[in-house]
This record gives sequence, structure tokens and C-alpha cells, in this order.
Amino acid sequence: EQGLAGAEQAAWLARIEDEHDNVRAALAYALESGDAALALRLVVGVRRFWQIHGYLAEGRQSLRSALTATKGTHSELRANASNMLGILAGEQGDFDAARDEFTAAAEEARAVGAARALSSALVNLGNLAFFSGDLTAARELYRESIDHFAALGDIRGQALVRENIGLLSLTADDAAEAVIWLTAAREQAREGGDE
Repeated sequence: EQGLAGAEQAAWLARIEDEHDNVRAALAYALESGDAALALRLVVGVRRFWQIHGYLAEGRQSLRSALTATKGTHSELRANASNMLGILAGEQGDFDAARDEFTAAAEEARAVGAARALSSALVNLGNLAFFSGDLTAARELYRESIDHFAALGDIRGQALVRENIGLLSLTADDAAEAVIWLTAAREQAREGGDE
């Protein structure tokens, strides 16, 4: 999971692509043997691979299977799995399912005190609100997520959300406000080493 989010992402994506059949077999074994916790760890670990390499339907099915197998438990892993399930649903145009999954991810994250997972779910709910034209709700969700990212010391997360608010401001024809948010986003991205 860390490799898929870091500077070595391309190498890790290639490695998982090479081992894709083994990943499928490991997930099938975990589910068939009743090791739901292992299945959940596996799908959360490779979730970005499915998104980036376009295995959207496979990713959705795998995440759904692991979430179903761990129903009744609460964890940050479940919040992360629901969040990615929402992302994949959204990328397939299934926005109602995406909203349901992002809401479930936020609820799960709040239940276990997982601030990073909550921040991500709030950003994604904000994106859905933004795309549907509800700029007020989007702004509120984005601002709440900035607070959580700030509490974590996550500069990159804050920069991405500030960028979203800047784009929202542009959509609302407030170029002056957009410049403020986008400039802050650029500066935070540079501070975080994200060019």
C-alpha cells in the first residue's frame, strides 16, 4: 500500500500487474477459508492498483466481497475499503452507489476515530456535491476535511482540498477567492514536496 502511494508507485504498479493472478488467488483463498481480516487487508493494500490500472469492476467486486465478509466489525480498513469502493463506483458513473459508500466510509471512520479515512471520505463527498452543483455543501465538506488533514499534519491532503476549493470558487465566478485558495494550495504542495 505504501509503495502504491509513494515515489516508487510505477514500480509497484508493474509488480502487482505481474502478480495480478496471485493477488486474485490470495483473495479467493482468504474469502473461501473464512479469513475475512486477511481479505480486507489485501483489498485495502492493492486498492489503488485497481483504480490506476482500470480494473474498476474487479476492484468493486473484490472490495464488496471483503466488506461483506467483515460486516459487523469496525475498523479503519473498512473505512478505506468503502472509500475506494465509492471512488471506483464514481469512476463507473454510479454516483448514487459512490455517495452511499463515501457516507459509509465517513461513518466507519468516525466510529473508530480514523481521521485520515474520514478526511478522504469528506473530500469525496465534497467532490460529489461539487459535481452535482451544490457548491455550499461541497465547500462545507472541503473545509471540514482541511481541519482533519491539518490535525494529522498532512500538508499534501490540505493542498489538494485547497485546490478543490479554488476550483469551486472559479465555478462560482469568484476569481479573486480562487486565486487565494489556489495560491495557498500551490505553496502547500511545494512545502510537501509535491510538484
